[in-house]
Amino acid sequence: MKSIAVSGKGGAGKTALTAMMTKVIIGKGTPGKILLVDADPAGGLAPALGLSVEITIGNIREEIIRSVRKGGRKTKAQIAGAVDYKIMEALAELESFSFLAVGRTETDGCFCPVNDLLRDAIEILLKDFDLVIIDGEAGLEQINRKVMRSVDSLIIVTDPSHRGKRTAAGIKDIVETQRLMKSDQMALVMNRIKGAVGLGEEAAREVGLKLAGCIPEDENITRYDSMGKPLLELPEDSPGVVAVQGILENLRIN
Repeated sequence: MKSIAVSGKGGAGKTALTAMMTKVIIGKGTPGKILLVDADPAGGLAPALGLSVEITIGNIREEIIRSVRKGGRKTKAQIAGAVDYKIMEALAELESFSFLAVGRTETDGCFCPVNDLLRDAIEILLKDFDLVIIDGEAGLEQINRKVMRSVDSLIIVTDPSHRGKRTAAGIKDIVETQRLMKSDQMALVMNRIKGAVGLGEEAAREVGLKLAGCIPEDENITRYDSMGKPLLELPEDSPGVVAVQGILENLRIN
């Protein structure tokens, strides 16, 4: 199984990149089963793919917590068995890929045993797939606590803003110093770039990462977002899609 996680500042374009990567990979006819995981509580990946979500991992977590609080004689093994079944219910299986949403959690407080149970069940599920792409939130905690602890490729997305680059540098620092997530390769993608590619190279030097590529301003993406059209339907020659093809080649992801 190959795994890719996408992170970066909120609004930097993580979800658009994830959707376009999916489009390019599917378009190449890459063999194997693909799973897309929306690990951002905002849940933007589903509409970008033209999907609606009925059950999330957050829903399952709340159900387990309610069950535990009510008491009863259910053993840990029984609860674990129910979790496996529920996660399969939450898994949306389409022709070209499968989809799983982490969603939001409503109940406050630390429920580490529940989080661990869910993550372990998800990690077992992931082994059934050949490629897993995770659309994460700005930090890595959501992925680490609720999805998986290591990935093959970590893509950090930034826009040209100072805050975007600072967030990217912070994520890199967390990976290297706190070892929050293991990754075989880590790279920067500069999104919404105008003009010279040199801006991306300069940003990569500032952050201390290799540059996987730059995605130019793409009017098609803006128009599709405003119309609520899935980004999977973007034209093959759309500037963003063409740029993502190069990014996947640079990272040797195909």
